[in-house]
Amino acid sequence: MRAFQYLVEYAGYRSIACESDCLAGLKVNTFVEDGEGWLIEVTRTGFSPGFGKSAANRELVDWMREYNESHTEKLRFYGFDAPAADPRPVLAAVHAYLGLPWDVSEIKFANEAKLRVIADDLLALVAIDSARLIAETSYEQWWRASWRARVAAGLLRDQANAVVADNLKQIMAREERRGPTLVLTRRFGS
Repeated sequence: MRAFQYLVEYAGYRSIACESDCLAGLKVNTFVEDGEGWLIEVTRTGFSPGFGKSAANRELVDWMREYNESHTEKLRFYGFDAPAADPRPVLAAVHAYLGLPWDVSEIKFANEAKLRVIADDLLALVAIDSARLIAETSYEQWWRASWRARVAAGLLRDQANAVVADNLKQIMAREERRGPTLVLTRRFGS
C-alpha cells in the first residue's frame, strides 16, 4: 500500500488495477469514489474470494477512500480478472440499464447458446446507442454497463484470458488522460 501511496503522491498515479474479479471490483470503486457501503462489507464482496480477508487490501481501500474525501481528482480502483460467476445477473443489469421492452426472464431461463446471442446484442446496443445513453444517464453509468456487457460476452465465449486482456486495455484507455495505473498481478510465470 505504501508503494501505491508514494506513486499517487509523487508520480501522478490515479488508479490501481488488481487481478481480482472485475465485476466485484466495481463495488470497491464505488466505495472508493463515493463512500457508498461499509469498508468491511465492500472488501469482503468486492474482491475475488479470499482477497477481501487481507488486512493490506482493507488498508488500501480505506486509504483510497480517505484520499478521495480531500482531493478533487479521485483515485479509482479496478479489478481486471474474469469473474467465475453466472453471467445472467450481469446481463440483467445491462438489460435494466438499457430499459429494454422485452422481458428479462429471457435471460434468466436462456440456455448458454441463447445467452451468447443476448450478450452480443446487449453489447451492441450499449455501443450503438452510447451518445443517447450517456446524455440520459451519465458517462460513468454507461461505462459500467459497457464493462459488464463486454465481460459477460467474453465469458460466454469461454475467453477468460481475452476478457482479462480486454479489461486491462479498457482500463488503460479510460485512465490515460488522468495518469498512470498501477497493475498488480498474482500470477508469475503462468
